[in-house]
Amino acid sequence: MPTTQLPFGLSKNLAALIIAVLTVVLVSLLVVTKPDAQVNPPQEPVYTVRAITVEPAPRRPSLLLYGTAESPARARMTAAVAADVLAVHALAGDHRPHGELLIELDPAEADIALSQARAQLAQAEAQLALDAEQRRSNKAALEHEQALLSLAERAVARAVRLRQQGVLSEAELDSTKQNHQRQKIALEQRRLAVQQADAVTRQLKAQVASAEAQLRRAELDLQRTQIVAPFDAAVVQTHVAPGDRVTPGQPLIDVYDQSRVEIRAQVPNRYVPALKQALQQGQLIRAQVMSAGQRLPAQFLRLAASAGGGGQYAFFRVAGAAVAVDANVSLELDLPPQAQAVAVPFTALYDLSRVFRVRDDGRLESLTVENLGDFHSAEDGLSSPPQLLVRSADIQAGDRIITTQLPNAISGLKVQVISDE
Repeated sequence: MPTTQLPFGLSKNLAALIIAVLTVVLVSLLVVTKPDAQVNPPQEPVYTVRAITVEPAPRRPSLLLYGTAESPARARMTAAVAADVLAVHALAGDHRPHGELLIELDPAEADIALSQARAQLAQAEAQLALDAEQRRSNKAALEHEQALLSLAERAVARAVRLRQQGVLSEAELDSTKQNHQRQKIALEQRRLAVQQADAVTRQLKAQVASAEAQLRRAELDLQRTQIVAPFDAAVVQTHVAPGDRVTPGQPLIDVYDQSRVEIRAQVPNRYVPALKQALQQGQLIRAQVMSAGQRLPAQFLRLAASAGGGGQYAFFRVAGAAVAVDANVSLELDLPPQAQAVAVPFTALYDLSRVFRVRDDGRLESLTVENLGDFHSAEDGLSSPPQLLVRSADIQAGDRIITTQLPNAISGLKVQVISDE
């Protein structure tokens, strides 16, 4: 039988079809015979965290404040007299002990005023001395005037008798009576002079006292041409130079007492009651001033009598002259102890008022806490990083509080503690 030969193109298509059929059969066979896939249940995520074991106890919170150094003994010294400036012996930044000369004014005008005051006093004293002599003279003259009046009265009586006897003329009697009246007038004038002498003396004594006061004022003005340090002073600023003309009240130099530098800082209202109670109970309140990279011990002095702006000003004293006035400083204040307080790192706090405790089953539990302030341990002091002091009635001794910040932290979240701090 003769063989039928297919066209070349048709045989090629048939081969491709056979290969495709075989491929489909093979794939189907593999799918049918493959083993069943094992389905694993979804795994709950576990987050690794760090935690600390806490124990509530009385602890002192610390409060970071910002204040300004100032001195209650800060003086702007002014001119008391009109004068020319001769010399300036202290400049800004200088330190001068109590009583040392700072600025010297020309004393020439003050010397002239002093000489005039001395002359006025001498004149007043001379007038008072003259008045004393006049008083003695008037008293002696008064006695003589009284004696003369007695003689005049007897002369009148005698003249009357003689007139009655016809021995004396009427004109002579009238003349005797006139002498008597003149003597009475003279006696009254002398008596009035003696009586007025006390008032004149008081007036002259007042003039002497006024002249003495003017003399003391002139002496004081002369002293005030020498401007001296009123205390152990640090010079803040000088306002004059040699050759300047100054008038009374014109500023000369600003100084402050180096031993009385205080820090004024505002304490938020929420902490003021605790400070007041500590002051009333005589408790020691420690503070540290941070200035120019140094930590300096400070003493809490007092609270301001008034409050405003969300707080009340407190005043602290720094020993020595370590802080210059007008300097802005930060200050760390140790507040009175707080019961049942727990110290945790800042990273342990969530939403400013929550921490998370790790339960025995490894899950988190949210606890609401009260923020008491910063804290430094007594062992490490201020050299250690600050921690946060919190308090909650739900925190018990031995609880583990996480210190890792988890963005999705919620109660019930499963965690694994990799390190207890």
